[in-house]
Amino acid sequence: MEKTLEKIKLLCAQALAQDKLITFLTGAGISAESGVPTYRGTDGIWVEGSRNYKPEEFATLRFFKENPAEVWKFVLYRKVSFRDLQPNAGHLALASTEVLLPNNFRLITQNIDRLHIKAGNTQAKVLEIHGNMETVRCSEECSMDVYPFPLDIGTAPYDAKMITQQWEQLKCPDCGSLMRPNVLMFDEYYNERLYKQESAIEAALNTGVLFVVGTSGATNLPHHIASTATYRGSSLVDINIADSAFTDMATSEPDKLVLRGTSGDILPQIKQLIQALV
Repeated sequence: MEKTLEKIKLLCAQALAQDKLITFLTGAGISAESGVPTYRGTDGIWVEGSRNYKPEEFATLRFFKENPAEVWKFVLYRKVSFRDLQPNAGHLALASTEVLLPNNFRLITQNIDRLHIKAGNTQAKVLEIHGNMETVRCSEECSMDVYPFPLDIGTAPYDAKMITQQWEQLKCPDCGSLMRPNVLMFDEYYNERLYKQESAIEAALNTGVLFVVGTSGATNLPHHIASTATYRGSSLVDINIADSAFTDMATSEPDKLVLRGTSGDILPQIKQLIQALV
């Protein structure tokens, strides 16, 4: 580990000397250490009555249009489960790293829990490529507006019934249609306005070292970000507890590195080595 960290330190020093970005791409693994259920595991399956809905089935716009109550019940259940969770050592290390690198830091996250913001990262440096659970928008896209999550919903203890008052609060203020969570669904496409696709690719093009943290690369854009960064000469550091779609990229050249362990253990060490450079 010590030898690997020394090599990472050298690569970061080279990137900063060239005025390149140090970029972190994070996924569910970093938030799992705070107690956030992983979306693709068995804890991500939604049970309604006697039926189990898998994420690939109910987390689609098509399913939302046909069964809005089931989707909103799951969203409220999940939002309440996020309510009291706190950032862990990995989140806090990234917040400190942003302070160390005010002009050379980017954080691209697949997570919708906003724990990075809660830890202290700034919205200007965080690209939430799957949206977040703190905002909603019109399901009919009557306008370009994104609204804060209704204050009175998703804060009380979870109740499986959608009461009249909740439905009223979930109406679009412009056209009266039902609001939807401002998150990317499985049958939707990335874009810049909502999911910062172009900003994420631009960051990848200007990255000197890309740290991939707690993500398997199962979705399109994260894999494209890593491919773009490495194609442009970025070093890639894979920080995961197991091999993933990024592992081959991380080991294909001498400058690609793999660190196995939890982000809560490894990211504070990365922060320390960057601190020694600035």
